Amino acid sequence: SRAALAELRVLQGDLERAQAFIDEAHRVEADYPPSLATVYVAHAKLELARGRPELALAEIERAVALIDEHGDAIDSAGRVYALQLDCLVACGRSEEALRASLRANVWLERQLAPISDPSVRTAYVQLGENQRIRAR
Repeated sequence: SRAALAELRVLQGDLERAQAFIDEAHRVEADYPPSLATVYVAHAKLELARGRPELALAEIERAVALIDEHGDAIDSAGRVYALQLDCLVACGRSEEALRASLRANVWLERQLAPISDPSVRTAYVQLGENQRIRAR
């Protein structure tokens, strides 16, 4: 996806090209709001790379709002919540980060609830974004 390509460009340090992919992703994904969550994640990562955590937080809050509105239709909720925590910490908003961490952990527990196999539960918690949620 264009959002994934934008994230790759951010990792490579090509912020100008990342912005171009994000702009294109906004146009392409505009008709299906749940898919915009991944675009907001990419944009937040770009803003963090630019040293603008407040702008990154504004982008990730848009993704959180999509989760609130569309629930399970947002398949990137773990990534959204983990990045929200990173953005809040980067902005020095520790009280908000604590509340967001509690919310993210509630979400994670809901994801874990139907998983009865302990090894699968452990593997799920060890996924990158889930591990970051638990670490907060």
